[in-house]
Amino acid sequence: MNSRHRFAAVIMLLSSLLCGCSNDDNNPDNGGTSLNVLMKEIEVSAKGGNSFTAYKLNKPLAHAQVEAVTDASWISDFKYDVEERISFKVAQNSSTDSREAVVKVIYPGVDPAPEFKVIQQGAPVYEPVLTYNVKGIKFDMILVAGGTFGMGATPEQKPGPPEQNEYPVHKVSLTDYYIAKYQVTQDLWEAVMGNNPSEHKGNPRYPVDNINWNDAQKFVESLNKLTDGNFAMPTEAQWEFAARGGVKSEGYLYCGSKEPKNVAWFSENSQTTHEVGQLAPNELGLYDMSGNVAEWCQDWFGPYSSEDQADPKGPEDGSCRVWRGGGFFNFRQYIRTSFRGFCFPERANNFFGFRLVRNIPEE
Repeated sequence: MNSRHRFAAVIMLLSSLLCGCSNDDNNPDNGGTSLNVLMKEIEVSAKGGNSFTAYKLNKPLAHAQVEAVTDASWISDFKYDVEERISFKVAQNSSTDSREAVVKVIYPGVDPAPEFKVIQQGAPVYEPVLTYNVKGIKFDMILVAGGTFGMGATPEQKPGPPEQNEYPVHKVSLTDYYIAKYQVTQDLWEAVMGNNPSEHKGNPRYPVDNINWNDAQKFVESLNKLTDGNFAMPTEAQWEFAARGGVKSEGYLYCGSKEPKNVAWFSENSQTTHEVGQLAPNELGLYDMSGNVAEWCQDWFGPYSSEDQADPKGPEDGSCRVWRGGGFFNFRQYIRTSFRGFCFPERANNFFGFRLVRNIPEE
């Protein structure tokens, strides 16, 4: 198994016994106390995580201090549990270079202070574009490098104006994934499903429309049987991060521009769907994320939480599924990057389509 992609692999365990004489093991000022330390050198993946354990001591850790010997700004939230262990968080490493830090545990009466080392692997290198061919129909998937963003009605969305369900703005962190360059087109749908349910026809490169959420889910299942799998509908967070331009975001109101007519087919310039990719892309090279057809997402619709989230999947259940981006007949306030639409999953309409993601499996 490739160590670059797994959590908390313990490389080496060393036992160290610092001895003295004392009848009072709980006195932190007694220089003769004994301290049994299980020292670890810990290797973690580039993804990081929330609960790595470094030490188990035979003394109350309330008397200990944790101090970085080398740069450890990417290690945080040191905590002591009831079993006297030190746990901590490791931030995601977006660089392809590995990094390491040495952390010292300072305990009264123990000299030298024991240390532990954390080694984090560099981020894996993925192809920027994956091209698939399904029965002669090609489509591209664009790499979205993971990152952290404010999800919801951030300041540039104020001219919208934002809806109440776009609040509170909250911090979301995502790992790497791929997202389709274009909305699912009618020729791709027909290659996979053998039919074309669209109301707006006449060009095989029009986005498929007139589908409900359940239809899109069946498409994904069929596509995964024809390919190497791992395709899905985007989570709402994946959709918004990509629409904003990911780590390349310029903070636009719409998906790639401050002016919607540059990037979107909507009520002011359209009365029908259009061939994908005819207007300007966003910062990631993605087309039509504002307008053309509204895009189903994987999530059930529900209110936002103010808590920080990592790779969120949305509510566990609900009555409506999320759609994003707006369609050809929507007013400009409904094609903003943070606008949230929702509808019953069994309801189809001539402005509903979707876009694929391909999740990167952990190794």
